[in-house]
Amino acid sequence: AKAKSDKKPTGIFIEELMEIKRLKKKDLAERMETTDATVSRLLTGERGLDLDWFHRIAKALEFPFGSSFNPQRLKIQNHQRRR
Repeated sequence: AKAKSDKKPTGIFIEELMEIKRLKKKDLAERMETTDATVSRLLTGERGLDLDWFHRIAKALEFPFGSSFNPQRLKIQNHQRRR
């Protein structure tokens, strides 16, 4: 497995969102209706991230389009949902 530093910036960003949401690759793959191998290739940059893949990832991570990324806000929202 590649270290985070070996991954494309997009892959690192997606992994950070996965950590916030407490999702594993398998969980993300299920939400995206694809395989965890495909998710791995997307994260490492072995497979290109086109608009369709971006949309599927954003939807699976419940990432709001049009808002600026604020990891702290997402952590707070995720914490409030668990209550």
